[in-house]
Amino acid sequence: QICEIGDASKGSLSSYAYVLMLLHYLQQCSPPVIPVLQELYNPKEDKPEQLVEGWNVWFYEDLRALPKVWPEFGKNRQGIGELWLGLFKYYSEFPIKDNVINIRQKRPLTRFEKLWNGECLAVEDPFDLNHNLGGGLSKKMNNYILRALINARELYGVPFDTVPHLIEKYITPADYFFDPLLLTEGRPPNDRGCRECGKIGHIAKKCPQHLKNLQRKKERYGMNKAHCV
Repeated sequence: QICEIGDASKGSLSSYAYVLMLLHYLQQCSPPVIPVLQELYNPKEDKPEQLVEGWNVWFYEDLRALPKVWPEFGKNRQGIGELWLGLFKYYSEFPIKDNVINIRQKRPLTRFEKLWNGECLAVEDPFDLNHNLGGGLSKKMNNYILRALINARELYGVPFDTVPHLIEKYITPADYFFDPLLLTEGRPPNDRGCRECGKIGHIAKKCPQHLKNLQRKKERYGMNKAHCV
């Protein structure tokens, strides 16, 4: 939100997409932090099915038995800081032109398998496999998001107390690590958004905010005219 890259209505990614990106990363760590719940079934048997609108949305739900059915349980000993930095490293190197971010299988999911063209981040919705949560990204916004991830990797890779001049400029480490001026390169692009409100899906002439402002002006003009009479 600080970097203004978490609002799909303005042409970026939704918070839901970022949650899926986080889960995907935690599944792909070595060793993984969390399992792929859709793959925790007996490989000698058919995969269980739970169909919703034609999609199999089944996933393993018995979390108490997880240590018994998932061999990687508890093996990752990385701290939160290491995982946090690893998250940005992972996505700053992610092959977005070839692969799709997904949480339903361990092996890479390719764009070719999905028949999804494009060069922007592709995030599969696990409950609607035809839905690409990155489908609304423009190239400019995609590059802006990737640059923010790369900047974050560089920023969080340097301990705050090792840079003396920063201690004088920022009151707390949080002010430094979450400074949008350091994480981004200017304002986010608005090449697909309305000039009035910044949201996508309509032109400025039909913008609800613009129409509301026009209505207020008309009402104000009518009141002033009545007073003059």
